[in-house]
Amino acid sequence: MECGRLVVPESRARPGGRTIRLAVGILRRREPSNNPPLVFFGTTGSALRNALGRLIEDRLDPDTILPVTRTRDFVVFDLRGTGFSEPALCRDFADAVRPVEKDAGSAAARERRRAAVRRSVTQLRAQGIDRSAYNAVESAADLADLRRALGYSTWMCTAAPARVVLEALRRQPQGVRSTVLENPSRPGPALAERPLWAARALQAR
Repeated sequence: MECGRLVVPESRARPGGRTIRLAVGILRRREPSNNPPLVFFGTTGSALRNALGRLIEDRLDPDTILPVTRTRDFVVFDLRGTGFSEPALCRDFADAVRPVEKDAGSAAARERRRAAVRRSVTQLRAQGIDRSAYNAVESAADLADLRRALGYSTWMCTAAPARVVLEALRRQPQGVRSTVLENPSRPGPALAERPLWAARALQAR
């Protein structure tokens, strides 16, 4: 496996500003083939650890775990703000809100969650991190930059954050040959749309 970092602008609206580094891993195909590569990433934790950790830690044969890598390159990267990519964002946030889940509906639980959010925002500001730059649009641009940096004209995508793949298809469709969308949702304010989705689901029953 080859490992490296892709350096990209934190915000493409400010190309002269700070840069960030995305963690990338590549399993090269072991047989000659014209098959396009497969790229994988995820929204939580580290896609690198989830997809390739067992191969490294248990020294497993790739054909056993990832037979697709026999005839095509397999590229894995951690989205900006996740996993081993830098900078790391609010690593302690999940631990801070986890105890709240049991009584998530209470006023005290909501206040604890708001306090955790305020602490995270304060930390990000202290680090000079532009919170508005960590979104599906920038991640889709990262995906295109990674493909070009590796010299691929096109590739296949499989990823949990379908929103990123949809943005990539919308902005640079020529770079994505095919994709598997997990839990797809249309672009837009997803959280704000959930009540409407729920109402429509109940009406359709």
